[in-house]
Amino acid sequence: MSAGLAIRASVAVGGFHASYELEVRPGEVLAVLGPNGAGKSTLLRAIAGLAALERGTLELGGRLAEEAPGGVRLGARERQLGVVFQDYVLFGHLSALDNVAFGLRARGIGRGEARRVAAEWLERLGIHDLASRRPAQLSGGQAQKVALARALATSPRVLLLDEPLSALDVESRSEVRAELRRVLADFEGATLVVTHDPADAAALADRIAIVEGGAITQLSTPEAIAAGPATAYVAALVGRTGFEVELREPGLATHSDLGEIRGHLVGQAGAPGESDGRAGPGEPLFASIRTDRLELVLPGADDALGPVAQARPLAPNTWHAEVLRLERDLGSVTATLLLGEEQTTPRLTARLPLDTGSRIPGGLRERQSVIVHLPPAHVAFAATR
Repeated sequence: MSAGLAIRASVAVGGFHASYELEVRPGEVLAVLGPNGAGKSTLLRAIAGLAALERGTLELGGRLAEEAPGGVRLGARERQLGVVFQDYVLFGHLSALDNVAFGLRARGIGRGEARRVAAEWLERLGIHDLASRRPAQLSGGQAQKVALARALATSPRVLLLDEPLSALDVESRSEVRAELRRVLADFEGATLVVTHDPADAAALADRIAIVEGGAITQLSTPEAIAAGPATAYVAALVGRTGFEVELREPGLATHSDLGEIRGHLVGQAGAPGESDGRAGPGEPLFASIRTDRLELVLPGADDALGPVAQARPLAPNTWHAEVLRLERDLGSVTATLLLGEEQTTPRLTARLPLDTGSRIPGGLRERQSVIVHLPPAHVAFAATR
């Protein structure tokens, strides 16, 4: 049994059903990242005891906290958790010191001892001078530290953070994020951080679990996820674009409409060729490429791809495409491209230099026919869950 956190269970909240299987080791920080409505908060509620498991088990700090159906189910207080809520939930009528002492008092610790421990935590987080202030007198960053001190003061085995930085302004967010990372590095228990911000996930976590549609779609280090996203959602987060394929053999996959595509397998470590052991012939993969690595030419152009006239066979990883949409920002042009001839074929996003249009006769425009090339050296194949 893990001494950290382990959940292998399904959860039903209203009409929403989710299934989770993950483990967080002692001393590890795991970020749960996903779009709105994906199931991040449902996972946190299930671990905290605020939503019952439908089927499966939850282990916290080396003991069984819940088993469903019909098994043990510890109450929220019995789970020995520290929780920092999204809006911090500080008691407005209490000082910062007494807010931190509240959890200890609720566990039967005497007032004097509880305030002594609370003062130590305020000192450790560098806010001892705020002990007498009420929440209304604290900045967002200061309130976050008070809430974190309250969660840690009870010596929890597992720490849950729900969007811990979302209430902060841009100026203070980076500073508080760095301070939070320092505090979490010293925490000996398992930490789970729920966030919608990939920057927070990458900065705080040792590993990231991607949650989409009530399921974990990818679980790995920030570096591996950036190198080989397993879904279109993750690809968009890390500046890549892609589509689903099936593996034929190492370095070669197929798409039902586009045919063969060449690239390299990326495993959990994020390195080329390091397969996670699950990818064999016929296995589903997600093929992706950085949005600034796509190459665009006009049909019939004579360039590095060689003559690619409409009537001639195209080079590997090369397809006819249509420019569906162009969006310009301060540093680049983003083109949405439809590959192949059908509306059901994949759509890719290319980030192009601002002067791309000036280098194409007649300029780059929407509904224009182009040829897209994905250099095989830059195409990553990642196994889907």
